[in-house]
Amino acid sequence: MKRLLALALLAGLLIGGLRMCRPDGDEFKTKIADSYVSYAPIVSADWDHPSPLKGVGATYTGPWYTPEQYRTPGAVSWYHNWGPTSYKVGGDAQFIPTAYGTGSTGPFAPSPYLLTYNEVTGPPADYVDAWIALAEAYPDRGVFLPSVHQDKLWWIDDFHAELESRGKAHLAYGISFHIYMNAPSGALIMLQQAGERADEWGLDLWVTEYGFDPCWPGGTAWAIQVMEQVAAECEAHGWHYAWFQQSYPLPQNWWHGCNTSLVDYDTGADTELGEAWRRIP
Repeated sequence: MKRLLALALLAGLLIGGLRMCRPDGDEFKTKIADSYVSYAPIVSADWDHPSPLKGVGATYTGPWYTPEQYRTPGAVSWYHNWGPTSYKVGGDAQFIPTAYGTGSTGPFAPSPYLLTYNEVTGPPADYVDAWIALAEAYPDRGVFLPSVHQDKLWWIDDFHAELESRGKAHLAYGISFHIYMNAPSGALIMLQQAGERADEWGLDLWVTEYGFDPCWPGGTAWAIQVMEQVAAECEAHGWHYAWFQQSYPLPQNWWHGCNTSLVDYDTGADTELGEAWRRIP
């Protein structure tokens, strides 16, 4: 299998230039919690010195997708898919694995970092014991606090306070934060509040998901404004950031018929969001 994979990747390089391609097949699927199937995004050919902070996140579900639909315009330095493993997308992009839920204990792909517990739903007490055990099992990695969106900063406050009460706060490397606000100004306010916590606790801040649905008031123009302003603020503070490319080729989405994809499903060309993303250093 390894030999076949190497030959397939070599063929992709010869045919597609710098763009990395993957063959189809179940070997490129990663099972994670709740029967999701995650795929690594395919990154296109512009590999010239991306910002070390710029990344991309994507979770792809369903058997109807083809690998070419998962292309990310421009270079990125890191990516994640909320799964424990992935296949290399090319260039120097680094994959960051995730312990998706409390039952996820490894193995995880090699990385200096480990994201944990995506968008928790229960109280902090339901996660603390498992998180401490996970962090202590991977002392050579920067283990992030459970990932939360802007409505749950209170949750991460309580979780961190519980770690402090147990003398375990030192196990945390960073905050993994998601931003989905319905106005550009709101996105920056929430980013600032997360940054204040990171500074107070001496942690790194990574915006592992952010986006703006073009179906919201303000449309694509506001989506691009959110994309650019959050990226600029993160670059100014040294925070990592990843646009979340929620991609459904069918007329369904997390909110409406629109989506935050950077690539047109039918043509493979950059969307307006993709063109804007490519312009970010």
